[in-house]
Amino acid sequence: MRKIIIIVLFLLAIIGAVIQFGGEEEQAPIPTQADNKPALIKAVHYFSSSWPKTFWEDFEYSQVDDDFARIKADGFNTIILVIPWMGFETGFEDGVPEPSVLYERLEWLLAKIDQAGLAYGLRLSFPHSFDPEIGTSNHQLCTDIFTDSALREQWVHYLSRIAQRIDQHRESFKFAFFSWEDFFCPYVSIPNMNLEQRLDLARRSGYQTWLSDNHPRESVELLYRQSFHSMGSVPFPERDSPAFQLFLRFVDQFLIDQLVTPGRKVLHELAMEVRVDKDPIHNGNEITWFDHDLALSDKQLRGSYWGAYYGANNQGELLSASEALRHFDYMLDEVSDHGKNTNHIVEQFNFADNTPGFVGRHAQIEKEELPAFLESSAQLLKQKSRGYGLWAYRDYVDSAIYNASFELGLHGWEIHGEVSIVENADGDQALNMQPLSVISQTFAPFERFAGLGSSEQLTFCANFKPFAKPATITLLLNGMNLAALNISETAQQCVSMDAQAIKQSEVVFSVISDAEIQIDDLRLYSFVQILGVYDKNGNPGPLRDLIIRMNTDWLAD
Repeated sequence: MRKIIIIVLFLLAIIGAVIQFGGEEEQAPIPTQADNKPALIKAVHYFSSSWPKTFWEDFEYSQVDDDFARIKADGFNTIILVIPWMGFETGFEDGVPEPSVLYERLEWLLAKIDQAGLAYGLRLSFPHSFDPEIGTSNHQLCTDIFTDSALREQWVHYLSRIAQRIDQHRESFKFAFFSWEDFFCPYVSIPNMNLEQRLDLARRSGYQTWLSDNHPRESVELLYRQSFHSMGSVPFPERDSPAFQLFLRFVDQFLIDQLVTPGRKVLHELAMEVRVDKDPIHNGNEITWFDHDLALSDKQLRGSYWGAYYGANNQGELLSASEALRHFDYMLDEVSDHGKNTNHIVEQFNFADNTPGFVGRHAQIEKEELPAFLESSAQLLKQKSRGYGLWAYRDYVDSAIYNASFELGLHGWEIHGEVSIVENADGDQALNMQPLSVISQTFAPFERFAGLGSSEQLTFCANFKPFAKPATITLLLNGMNLAALNISETAQQCVSMDAQAIKQSEVVFSVISDAEIQIDDLRLYSFVQILGVYDKNGNPGPLRDLIIRMNTDWLAD
């Protein structure tokens, strides 16, 4: 039986390999670019002084010009904007999401990119927003995208709204993609659902029909290790089933057929960040590795990514430059078809990564080896890609507070007492609090913080401006005192506290002042994402000069 299953796995892999991207079977692969190859893209994901999950409501107009000037001075030529669907549109529970004011902030930012002489690309459908008026969750939205054709039409409408904004800034626009990671539930939650749920999703998503059209029932039964009276009784498989590869193949094709293809009708440049990771397929004590569709025949600029974990043992080991380069070169060969289609950008070039859950488990490059690695990786990038991007150009904190700079007024805040939104001389907004006024937010901590599970410390920071007299700021958690700050001058002040108290399913976090004061740029965080180019306050980090050299020397045109 095991030999038969292995033969079936082999045949299915061959079948999967001949499925072409977007129905373009008759198109020849893109030839290797020659002397007329476009200029290499050197990009940063732009989050200003915020982080990906709160950037759009947090960024302040007064910082942008200086940010872009510094990015350009560091040798980068492209900004990547990460644009969520939730948040840019709200009211999903009504079935007809409505556009938010964030579209206006996008238009403003695109104009600033043009003024700075930079290009831009877009990551679309990022699955995170703290806006309280969304009316759904990222898990629910992900699951529904596979079963609800009306929701997919709304997603295309979201793309059309983005395309309208791009049309005003077409010359500087380079690429647009969504990531497999933006629809993450096939890898995280769906395989863990109960049998009834998996059977229902298999029916409503079209998986059962897809199986009937592409695979004999006998081969499906071998992989599921059970008999079915019809394909209509086949559920989505569990994660440790040999049949999980069927589900992954279906998901790959679904994203292309049901999202990329209709999406291109309104945004021609739309592509995917392809999943370069290989997924384990369990067959008893044996493991084979599933290769995802890398869209090798696609003419649009795809996204890809790399981290030191790729191809490593991932037992907390430290890699030399040569070891990491071997793994990086292998990934580039995979995603470029050995240089035949270099039309992709390694937009998350994560050569260092301290993401919670990775440290101590994922492989890392020895710090002393980074200069050698980056110099040699630059040559590989020039040969086998269209460029690279940094995710954490500036280190950031995982702040749980929504609308923390009050750029959206009081949206998302509960207010008690007298407060008012004021506009500063630089055009940004802040909040004036009268004595004993209280501002609060209610949220689920584990849904907002990135590092709370492993963190023992919580930090609160804000910019304060006292008026007639010093003020005492008290932080409350569910009405109980959490910490206090004494404010006597205009400055940013911070206080740290034990994180254990906030590790609950839902909390009410409040800020109260005993005197009149202005407050802005609130941060409540458990973790700092560190790459080391610039720190969380915008000061040069240990890798800044190395990255500048990479851009201006090793990756020079």
